[in-house]
Order: sequence, then C-alpha cells, then structure tokens
Amino acid sequence: MSDVRYFLSLHETGGLVADNEGKSFGSQADAHDYAIQSMRDMISESLRTGEAVAIRSIEIADEYGVVVDEVSQADAIDGIVDR
Repeated sequence: MSDVRYFLSLHETGGLVADNEGKSFGSQADAHDYAIQSMRDMISESLRTGEAVAIRSIEIADEYGVVVDEVSQADAIDGIVDR
C-alpha cells in the first residue's frame, strides 16, 4: 500500500491555519497518531513557557480536502491526565 498525503491544519484561537503542503502517511491512523503527538508537543511547550495553548485542534484532511479526523486538546491528553 502506498503512502497517502494528509493535510494537518491548525485550529487556533484566531482562526484556521491551513496546511498547504501536507505530509505523507501510510494510513489515516498514522496521521492521527502524528497529530496526537504534535498536539502533545505544543501543549508541553506551552506548559514550559507558561503561555496559553493557542491550538484548539488539528484537523486532518485527505488529498481531496475531505476532513477525515480532528484531534482536540482533550484527545491528546486522554489517558495521561486524570479528569
């Protein structure tokens, strides 16, 4: 199976920052895992600097522009932080 290009756009407090380049993944699940880790990295950096987390979610779209998944802050910390 060949890689598929997915586009991971950022939903920030000020609006959407579109991913115009995309990244190739072996599967949609791989793109989801990458978005989870990216969100965790951004949350971690915000905690280190004491700044608010600007990213609300990461939207994953396929090569046709169809949104196939969205990773929220809550998704990224699920299983790590007790709520």
